[in-house]
Amino acid sequence: MTCTGVAVVTFARNHDVRRHPVMSNVPRMNDLRSTLTIAVLLMLGCSQQGTAPQSASELKPLGIPLPEEAANALRDGSGFKLYSIDPMIRDAGPEPDGFHDYAVLGSTVVTRTEQDRLFESLSEGVEASVGAIAACFDPRHGIRVEHDGKVYDFLICFECLQIYWYTDGENNSTILVSDSPLDVFNTVLSDASIALPDPA
Repeated sequence: MTCTGVAVVTFARNHDVRRHPVMSNVPRMNDLRSTLTIAVLLMLGCSQQGTAPQSASELKPLGIPLPEEAANALRDGSGFKLYSIDPMIRDAGPEPDGFHDYAVLGSTVVTRTEQDRLFESLSEGVEASVGAIAACFDPRHGIRVEHDGKVYDFLICFECLQIYWYTDGENNSTILVSDSPLDVFNTVLSDASIALPDPA
């Protein structure tokens, strides 16, 4: 039996993965929204007969779409605002209220065309997730949008491959994502002359 130091956690449904325990304001973990199989592949991994275990890059995308409520808000919502966030600064920044306790470097209300691009790229990024996550949460992007009388916030970490999302301030189940939407998000911010956070 051969063991490696690679750890991959694969989830068959979007579920709760909350902030790292050393961070402040840690939300309580909610019950799982979907109780389909959760396959935890801790490939600190041991393989039989010397066969090398899969790495995250070798795993197939899960193809799990955005939750319907989130997709509806992102696709059809109004006042779609995209944020550039500094993950290293808490409770500070040009916008005094910050964005879920993170400093905001800038924000822009996007056009309808940009909203479509952002929604499409994020949808594809979620479906492209292989279920791998990093043991961190350092968000550099955020979205706020109004839909059906509610305010939806999305706190996005393409480095750690997770999205925390909120409905009227209430935390929902975490969404897993790949890093594929990163360039589209940064392009929209740059086109609006919004400062980008330092890369991971």
